[in-house]
Amino acid sequence: RADGDRTIVTLSLGPNDSVFIRFPETSRFVPSDMIPERELNLDAGWAMVLSGMVEARPCQLRSWEATSELRDFSGTIEYRCEFECTESPTSAAIDLGLVEVVAEAWLNDRPLGVRLWCPYRFDVGGALRLGTNILRVNVSNLSFNAMQAEREEYGVQPIPGLSESEWKHVVEQGLCEDPQNRLPSGLIGPVRLMFCR
Repeated sequence: RADGDRTIVTLSLGPNDSVFIRFPETSRFVPSDMIPERELNLDAGWAMVLSGMVEARPCQLRSWEATSELRDFSGTIEYRCEFECTESPTSAAIDLGLVEVVAEAWLNDRPLGVRLWCPYRFDVGGALRLGTNILRVNVSNLSFNAMQAEREEYGVQPIPGLSESEWKHVVEQGLCEDPQNRLPSGLIGPVRLMFCR
């Protein structure tokens, strides 16, 4: 139902039920219990820690495929952001925006949970504090990019069990992924702290 400039959808789902709800491109999905009154953009001030690194290094929020060093990386990278909070809200949430693929988050060393799909949003009411806050997010991608790097270096090998003619058919039909292709990965954002009703 319409409520001013918002659309409210009530769903009753049984075990393993699912539905598709399509909103216009400009719409943002926000659960009804987390309608933001104000937002704080957290896209700046991020650092990342790669496996084997002792210290974090500054980074921009973007897909790993856009960086030559991370283009072929498959695994987990830790992101860290420090931000100031000047008010004590009754309810607040962190929305990570776009994440590829899995995100696990902590605020001030308090675990917020794991998200495997949108919305990558966490209730932070109990963890958010006045003053300095530290947000950590571990992001893991699929093994696809590392496998593509190997295929690019050593060539595309036929799928075991297929005859030569079957494999030829797979290639001709475009069912074999170009080894130069990579999937988006990482914390892409935008990241927002939402002060809610």
